[in-house]
Amino acid sequence: MSTRVIAGNYVKRTGDTMTGNLGMNPGLTVDGQDVSDLLNQVAAMIASAQGPSGKMVKNADQDSLQSGVETLVTFETIPAEYTDGIEDLANNRFVIPIAGYYSIVGSIRLDNILVEYAEFSSIIKVNTTKVCTYFAQIVINKPITCLCVLPCQYLAVNDIVRLYAKQTAVEDDVDIIGDIWSTFLAVQRVR
Repeated sequence: MSTRVIAGNYVKRTGDTMTGNLGMNPGLTVDGQDVSDLLNQVAAMIASAQGPSGKMVKNADQDSLQSGVETLVTFETIPAEYTDGIEDLANNRFVIPIAGYYSIVGSIRLDNILVEYAEFSSIIKVNTTKVCTYFAQIVINKPITCLCVLPCQYLAVNDIVRLYAKQTAVEDDVDIIGDIWSTFLAVQRVR
């Protein structure tokens, strides 16, 4: 077992207990290396291990889904805190820059359901292949959220990820609700 030397202006060690401000203090070192340098190195390792990520959200409603048809969900916004630049907002898709395993989450909030019984689904497609479909049935006239989650899907370079909605109500009045918390598509490389 190696012994670590921890030193700093505002740190006190008594036995196995450390007290004081262990934040980004200038002068706090571990084995002679500044802690802020170590934290930056760890952050860079995490970022390179995970790789690219992104999220697109829907702000505006998408009206009148046609019954029985898979409809591409259109997105209006890329939240700045979630992006590594892999979104193609103009085409409502992600284009994968690095091959690997990705977590993919697609969520759709549907409303204006005027029938007593219908089936709804959110569908994630990679290129043209369905990789996740979430089905929901409703028997009351209330909004519903359909959530597709893929915790670990292999994606190759230039694969395209898109989100679709489908409804089987007799009427074409069902709408996708523009809500950044419940209508979105997110992609994160996990390994």
